[in-house]
Amino acid sequence: MEKTIFTVTQFGKALAKSKYQWNEETRAFSSEENHLVLDFSEVDGCTINAGSHCVFKSGKDCSFNTGPGCTFYTKANCEFNTEHWCYFNTEPLCIFNTRDACTFDVGHACTITTGKESVIVRRGGVFEVIQPEPFQTIKLNGDKTLGYEVVESSKKPFSGKTISITIDGQQYEAAIK
Repeated sequence: MEKTIFTVTQFGKALAKSKYQWNEETRAFSSEENHLVLDFSEVDGCTINAGSHCVFKSGKDCSFNTGPGCTFYTKANCEFNTEHWCYFNTEPLCIFNTRDACTFDVGHACTITTGKESVIVRRGGVFEVIQPEPFQTIKLNGDKTLGYEVVESSKKPFSGKTISITIDGQQYEAAIK
């Protein structure tokens, strides 16, 4: 089996192997370190878990689980689970689950769930800027077709529920709209 080639640096120096784990068989990388630059650009099908304020380059079919403030440059069909203030530059068919204030420069047919103050820039076949409602999951339309479909909206997670509260022995109920 050919050995996977990748680089990991922190503040311009190679990261000590004692500060990360790499499983060649499963193509899984893990580190709790922050401020990493990870170049997996020739690696497809990898899983990467890292800290915050990292920069990632990867092939296709990769999964990421990171802290806030990360930047991603990837090929198609990747999946991201991140916190806030991230930037994504990807090819099509990716899935994103993020928090607030992220920027997406993506291809078509991506599924995106964000928090507040995020913006999506579509490119490749069409040019479109979308600012989705907070906590809404959208799926971008196919190549050369503007727009998106709302897959799920949890904007009001308690809508339709009834709450009960007791104040000074008196019970009150209210329906949440």
